[in-house]
Amino acid sequence: MPSRSLIAGWLPLLLALAAFVAGIVALLVAMNNYEVIDKGRLLPYTSGFIYQIRFFDQFNVFVELENRIRPDLLNVYFLLGVAFIALTYAVLMQSFAQRLEMWMFALMFVGMSYLAADEWVGIHETIGHNMQFLTALPFIKRPDDMIVLLYALPAGLYLLFFWRSILAARWASALMVAAFCSFVLAALADVAAIPAEEPLELLASALIVASVLVLGLHHTRRAAGH
Repeated sequence: MPSRSLIAGWLPLLLALAAFVAGIVALLVAMNNYEVIDKGRLLPYTSGFIYQIRFFDQFNVFVELENRIRPDLLNVYFLLGVAFIALTYAVLMQSFAQRLEMWMFALMFVGMSYLAADEWVGIHETIGHNMQFLTALPFIKRPDDMIVLLYALPAGLYLLFFWRSILAARWASALMVAAFCSFVLAALADVAAIPAEEPLELLASALIVASVLVLGLHHTRRAAGH
C-alpha cells in the first residue's frame, strides 16, 4: 500500500488532473446538448456574426463565430500538446542519462506529432482514397479504415519495447487504459454511425494528455532520486 506521504505528495497533481478531465467531460456534454436559436448581427455594439445558443434547454449564451472551435480541431490541439509534453520529457530524460525513457518520450513525440497532422489534414483518408483496392478485403467498407488499422503495428512495437517503463507508473497506465477504451468506443461509434465518435475521441485525447503528464513526472522523480 502506498504511504500517506506519497499520497499527499501526489494529491495536488491528481486533483488537478481530475479537474482537467472533468472539465473536458463537461465540455463534451455541453457540445452535445445545445441548440442554435438565432444567428446574425444580434448585438448593438459589434458587427460580428453572433450565434445565440441554448444549452440544456436552460440558459442562452452568445457566441461569436470566430471563437467557435470544431471538435476535430480541438483534438489536434490535444495531440500537439501531448507531443510537446513528450518532447520536454525526452530532453529531461537525456539530461538524466535515462536513455530508454528518452527514446520512449522521443518516439512518443514523433507519433503524436504525426497523429496531430493526420487529424488536421486527413493523411489516412488521402492514402485510403488512393488505395481503393483495399475495399476488396473482408469487413473493409472504406479504404482509409484499413490504414487506421495498420496504425496498430507501430503502436504494438512501441508497447513491446517500452511496456516496463509505462507500467512502472500505475496512474499513467490506468489513464492510458481508459484512453484506449475511449478510442475503441469511438471506433465502434464510427462504424455504427453514432454521433458519439468525436466526443469520445476528445475524451481519449484528454486522458492521453493526463497520462503522459503523470508518466513523465514519475520518471523525472525517479531519475532525480525522489
